[in-house]
Amino acid sequence: MKSRVVDAVLFDMDGTLIHTEHHTENVVARVLLSHGVDEAKVTPGDLYGLTWAAAGSRVKVAHPELVEIDIGRALMEAFSDVLDREGLRLIPGSTTFFEGLQRSLPVGLCTSNVRSEVARLQREYPVFSSLRAIVTGEDVCHSKPDPEGYLKLAEAMKIAPERCMVFEDSIAGLQAARAAGMQTVAVLHGSPDPAAAQAISDHAIDDYTAATTDGPLVPGLPVTRPSVGA
Repeated sequence: MKSRVVDAVLFDMDGTLIHTEHHTENVVARVLLSHGVDEAKVTPGDLYGLTWAAAGSRVKVAHPELVEIDIGRALMEAFSDVLDREGLRLIPGSTTFFEGLQRSLPVGLCTSNVRSEVARLQREYPVFSSLRAIVTGEDVCHSKPDPEGYLKLAEAMKIAPERCMVFEDSIAGLQAARAAGMQTVAVLHGSPDPAAAQAISDHAIDDYTAATTDGPLVPGLPVTRPSVGA
């Protein structure tokens, strides 16, 4: 896709601003074990970017013996418990890059997580309190890769979708942003498949440490290429 002028920047949260997606494998294993399942038949990376309800449904497809269990809620609660104990870890450079952007462009957040986890992020890192608008997994009927969340966010910000640039880590999230007609930047820091993420993105970065708000690569928003072998 040819780069276009950017009027707004939209971020995913987990795996994009904060390094939390890696907890998914342990959370899935913990929930399954609590219901007598010793080995997961679902790849945790396949759940990245999904709402808890969608993730629970995908787990049930792999484990039909759990059809009567609210797996989505169990995953959400286990994930929250991990963060209660361990706190949040930032994707390197995310706060500095975010702070630089929000001085000149409206910035929004579209996460498949719940609003209480956005509140946790803003509580631990107040810089993210300047978000212009927020859409969570509780605000949509369809999980990423459906574009509903990103389209709702663009509407709330009164910005045309094609004038938005999205920073995302998950395949589902990148697919959602592209389906919404938005420009995409893959954040590869915790990606289980960097090559696949880059293949469906307009741009890619390892993390935000080399990203800058000076010297544009993209009209209206500078980003950097990923390092070799990312």
